[in-house]
Amino acid sequence: MLLKKWIVNALILCGALGFGATATAQQGLRSQRPDFLIGFAAANDFWTLQDAQKFSEVAAREFNLITPENQMKWAIIHPESDVYQFAAADAHLAFARKNQMKVHGHVLVWHSQIPAWMLEKNWARNELIDAMYSHIDRVMGHFKNGVYMWDVVNEAFNEDGSMRPSFWQKNLGDSHLPLAFTRARLADSRAKLLYNDYNIETLNRKSDAVYKMVQAFRKNGVPIDAIGMQMHITSGGIDMTSFQQNMKRLANLGLDIYITEMDVRIPKNAQEAGLPDQAQVYAQVLKACLAQPACKGLQTWGMSDKYSWVSGFYKGFGSALLFDENYQPKPAYFAVEHVLKSTQ
Repeated sequence: MLLKKWIVNALILCGALGFGATATAQQGLRSQRPDFLIGFAAANDFWTLQDAQKFSEVAAREFNLITPENQMKWAIIHPESDVYQFAAADAHLAFARKNQMKVHGHVLVWHSQIPAWMLEKNWARNELIDAMYSHIDRVMGHFKNGVYMWDVVNEAFNEDGSMRPSFWQKNLGDSHLPLAFTRARLADSRAKLLYNDYNIETLNRKSDAVYKMVQAFRKNGVPIDAIGMQMHITSGGIDMTSFQQNMKRLANLGLDIYITEMDVRIPKNAQEAGLPDQAQVYAQVLKACLAQPACKGLQTWGMSDKYSWVSGFYKGFGSALLFDENYQPKPAYFAVEHVLKSTQ
């Protein structure tokens, strides 16, 4: 086992040091498995960045799936009760169309980034349901047939499997989830509907609660198509057997699975030393995903370490993505590329 890991790491580092790396990277990850979605979350207004041309070139070459990182969230797209701002999200869709990418809409109902006009109001139950329906109708209607899949509800559970005491939970209780999914299906019958959350990749109390919820959805006719596993993890990786078992039980319910927000953070004081382990984690997760027919795609939460959220959120960590701050592919990139090629 140790010999195998050493060989893998050696091959990865050879790629990182430039032996064929430039020519290989130019082909793009998306070209390795056209039947599989490989994606990234796009920075806000990325077309205005100082290095916008480079950002766009790499994105277009490498990926066939894009998520606006923030510019479809409620507070951004619906900042006042009678105001919708679609321009930024529309620009993401235009980029996707130009480059033959699918779009992952993020997010319709979430506990965070709720605008002040909603939080400051005392809502009657039916009034809030109507407001949620109106938002879903308007947003999904605007992007109808342009967004391939939607995170309908995001992060509704605590780590112990209980429901998060969010704005939605406090006002509508558990019913806000089936209500949101049912309305989303009516708003766009062709879009895939996802429940998305973090720390639900392996078997644990949180993933058990999500499983029980979607099992009940299936039994009661609540529309849901897929589970989004965010996969914000460290270079220590996850329990791969548990991950595979969790995917299997979800697949047995008839659900698709997407890895929606993957990043693999490394301690800042050991970033160079951590690159081989990071690469191996990316490779293991992708290989397990590809081995499960229900797993349809893997997306990283960002593209270049230059614009990653990780260093600002996890103190002492960074370097979590496939490309460094200069858009150079890292060992993790070549590990992902190798798995995509070898599993065709």
